[in-house]
Amino acid sequence: MQAGRLKLYTLPRPAAGQPAGSAVLLAELPFKYPSLDVVVGKVLTLRNPDTTLAQVTGEVGWGRMESSVGEWIADGDVGITGDTDKEFLIDGGSTLIYAGGEISVSVAQLQEP
Repeated sequence: MQAGRLKLYTLPRPAAGQPAGSAVLLAELPFKYPSLDVVVGKVLTLRNPDTTLAQVTGEVGWGRMESSVGEWIADGDVGITGDTDKEFLIDGGSTLIYAGGEISVSVAQLQEP
């Protein structure tokens, strides 16, 4: 059975849940099935998606989480580790990724405010 996905796109970011429009899909990371690892308080931790290769070179501007059938779950801005106003963070000091470059997730969490 297929699990959900995390998709990374270039800007512009559409309104939440709307089609990606002119944003370019740079990478798609499939979550493991089942995706849920643990829930503690208001924090849901997912099992990390499998490592994948970037499909296209570009600057990641936003990300989208989708269910196994492509239903919208959440959109968020992408920044680098230390950014406090972004929903998805990339280690390494840059949001630029290169086609064929390996992409992995070290922590995947959803938190209720």
